[in-house]
Amino acid sequence: MLNLRAAIIAVALSFTSGLAVSSPNDASVQTIFKEANQGDAVAQFGLGTLYDLGLELPKNQTLAASWFLKSAVQGNAAAQNSLGSMYQRGEGVVKDNSKAVEWYKKSIDQGYGEAYANLGYMYNEGLGVEKDDAKALELYLAGAEKGNLNAMLNAGVSYWKGEGTPKDLVQSFKWLAITWLYTKAAPSSRTGSQVRSVIAKVKPEITPEQIASAESLASEWIKAHPKK
Repeated sequence: MLNLRAAIIAVALSFTSGLAVSSPNDASVQTIFKEANQGDAVAQFGLGTLYDLGLELPKNQTLAASWFLKSAVQGNAAAQNSLGSMYQRGEGVVKDNSKAVEWYKKSIDQGYGEAYANLGYMYNEGLGVEKDDAKALELYLAGAEKGNLNAMLNAGVSYWKGEGTPKDLVQSFKWLAITWLYTKAAPSSRTGSQVRSVIAKVKPEITPEQIASAESLASEWIKAHPKK
């Protein structure tokens, strides 16, 4: 039997390479369907992702949310985060920021990095919770420690703007430099584009000495957090 995780990855890779099969009769998709209908939480999350992104299957966010929910109630952290995002965006479900916060928190309870970034944003904007920039930064830093790029980027922005903390250009540039390094292989990705835009805005405000200090801190952090 095909390895389930490999099957999901194979579908995504075939899509991005332009070799995707338009019908769900592909063996990889069939495997995901079969395992999802048998109650496998990873497959349910995978199937929800295919519907959410329109990979190999027609884009259908109602079905995506349904499969995310099936997986989330079984404790799948990635599905809990994705379901929270659906509620935040109002896609596939009725928009409900309180429910988004609830699912993000469940995902965080399992240490899922992206959920820290998402919940931090909710606190930044006061969506489903009372606005609390300090709490947002705390969540961004926790997510950054998990290696989440969006959390790193948002921590850099918070330090730059002085949101939830005194303005600190050295700490800001540290997190931006780390994010930039990790997105070098995909500069056109959403996070890659965003970090380059923010760096361009921070640079006129920061001295060469501060940049050197930030890069030294970034190097130390990267050495202490080898990529797995």
